[in-house]
Formats: sequence, C-alpha cells, structure tokens
Amino acid sequence: MSYEVSGFTIARNAIHYDYPVIESFTSILPIVDEMIVAVGQSCDKTRELIQSIDSPKIRIIDTVWDETSRQNGTVLEDQTNLALQHCTGDWCFYIQADEVIHEADFDRIGSCMRRHLKNPRIEGLSFRYHHFRADYNIRDPLPYRRQVRIVRADAGAQSVGDACGLNVQNRKLVAVPTGAWVYH
Repeated sequence: MSYEVSGFTIARNAIHYDYPVIESFTSILPIVDEMIVAVGQSCDKTRELIQSIDSPKIRIIDTVWDETSRQNGTVLEDQTNLALQHCTGDWCFYIQADEVIHEADFDRIGSCMRRHLKNPRIEGLSFRYHHFRADYNIRDPLPYRRQVRIVRADAGAQSVGDACGLNVQNRKLVAVPTGAWVYH
C-alpha cells in the first residue's frame, strides 16, 4: 500500500536559543517524503543551518513572525499551521525543533500509518513522550505524556495554542497510539 508522508515544523533563532534543529529534523527524514520547514526571520543564521542539512526532501518556507501574537503562543500556532498548509502527503508528521524520534521506532510508525491509511475515521496518530530537563538523566514530568504528532492530511487538523497540540474544529482528534516515543 503506497502513501506519502510530509514532515512539517517551524524554526526561528534556533542557533541563538540552542535548539537541536539538525538532530530534530533529520530524525524523521528517513520516513518522510518531504520536510516543510517554516523559517521565520532570525537574528542568527537559522536558515543557513537548515539549508546545511542538504536534503532534497527539505522545502523551506520563509516567513515573518507577527510579534504582536507572541502572547499565549499564537504566533507558534500560526506558523505551524502555515507549514501544515504546504504539506502534500497523505499523512503529515509534526516535529518541534526540540524533539527527536529514534530510528528504532520507524517500523512501528510506518506500520501504524499503513494500517490506518484507509480508515478515514482515524484522524491522527499519537506518541508517548520522554521529557528531559537540563540533561538526559533528569526526567521532567511535564503535563502531557502523549501527543498527536501525525495527522491525516484531509482531516482538517490545526495547531492550537503554543503549537504543542493539534485538533479539528476545537475538538480532540480521533487518534490511535503508534507505540513510538518522542524524546523532548
């Protein structure tokens, strides 16, 4: 069964804020057909850093962040939705600039996408989370343990709030677990 996967994300001032964008974005490159990166105007060389990945899968969308929308994270929501709008795959895989996926989970993720491709009732696929603080030995019990990170392209999903979650028309997505982990 053939299907296409679009990766999507946002980045701005990634060098300045020490986001591991190379590790993050390349962690899903093996399982996506394209990677949409909405790159906001930056005070550093974020765009050049992303270009240095040198993959034909990466498509940069240059953006300008609305600084008046920073309160409550709506600028992150807006930028994430902009990247999502450029996705062309059957599934859209969202990854934030401080998250990575381990290659040990690729088969599990691919199997889940194949299994649910023909079931339009399933709008998204969720992941379990390992949150870290300061270093990899300190686990952070942040408020979420699962999050939808892959959405069906035709589900009408939108990023909400600080761009951590995705929903459809102000309701949670109908999602199934992948069994895979996001390292955050």
